[in-house]
Amino acid sequence: MSAPLRAVVIGAGWAGEGHTIGLRSAGVEVAAICARNVIVVKEVADRLQVPVASIDWRATLRELKPDIISLATPAVLREDVIQEALALGAHIVCEKPLAVSATEAQRMLNAVEDIGIKHAYAATQAYDPTTSWIQELVQSEAIGRIKAVEISAFVPMFHSNSPWTWTFDLSLGGGALHNVLTHFLGILSKVFGSDPIRVMGESRLGREKAPVIGEIHDWRQSFAILSDEEVAAAEWKSVDADSSFNAILEYRTPSGDSFTCTIQFDAMMPFSPTAPYFRIYGERGTIDAKGIFSYDVSIVNHEGTITKTMPDRLLEGYADTGNGEQNKWNAFFREFVRDVKGEAYQPYPTFREGYRDQRIIEVIRSGSGWTSILTGNDS
Repeated sequence: MSAPLRAVVIGAGWAGEGHTIGLRSAGVEVAAICARNVIVVKEVADRLQVPVASIDWRATLRELKPDIISLATPAVLREDVIQEALALGAHIVCEKPLAVSATEAQRMLNAVEDIGIKHAYAATQAYDPTTSWIQELVQSEAIGRIKAVEISAFVPMFHSNSPWTWTFDLSLGGGALHNVLTHFLGILSKVFGSDPIRVMGESRLGREKAPVIGEIHDWRQSFAILSDEEVAAAEWKSVDADSSFNAILEYRTPSGDSFTCTIQFDAMMPFSPTAPYFRIYGERGTIDAKGIFSYDVSIVNHEGTITKTMPDRLLEGYADTGNGEQNKWNAFFREFVRDVKGEAYQPYPTFREGYRDQRIIEVIRSGSGWTSILTGNDS
């Protein structure tokens, strides 16, 4: 029996935990976790029972020579690691967003394709089984030809008293476009089997500054709401990353039909009477999927509202860990590791999708009007 694949995870936050558990679920030995803070990385390594906790990722990679390097850091910290991985011939997994600019993302894509290693891009929300169910309904023409698509999510993820973290700094890969739109784009590509051909939009700041309570390593901690007393005593730091956006994307299906998708998202909406939804309007009805990244699905047509129950077969091979987000990481890593092993696998997102996403993000952030994603030129 051949030895199991070995991996090193770089990043000790929420994504680092998700990558570690996901790799193990696919039969990979996680040999080390690397991060900048010695106390944090040791605590995470001990909790996840990883043998090596390191603050020197370069030395660790050169010593262990892993088969897989999994990058779970903020986007700004990745390109140097990827160059080291290429020198070692290791396969690479990278969290979203892939980079902080389209230029950087293209360099990373070109580098991994020139070497010929496997590369994966962890836009994992598309791995929710309800997304597969929506995909099947669309492909079965349950509502006929697609006319339009609408996604709306006004959610109180952050509060004016939420602490400053890297997610509020655009240069580090923060912002709603980098961290939310990327998931929506993955879901849309899975459901419709195509990429957008044109895009336009705009993004906005929800606030200009945030209170600082120290360095936050785990993204889940950024959802905290500080007391007014804590806020009054805190230092403040500027915010330049978007918390809301509106996007319009034009898609062309494999059959040649085109339609537009509108997405409206706000992470600092204190209250909305409308729950998040994903609606696909067709000639014979509408798929009404309530939720964000996991959906309750019904079809609305001339007969009324018909609740659609997801078939059990879509849960086959989808191990339930009791944590919906971890389930998706596990499903993503399963396909990537199968590919690394030379086994049959289902397609997974790669750096190519990461580069696509970064181009779309830059068009929306610029507010420059309709722009072709096929050529990069205005049309």
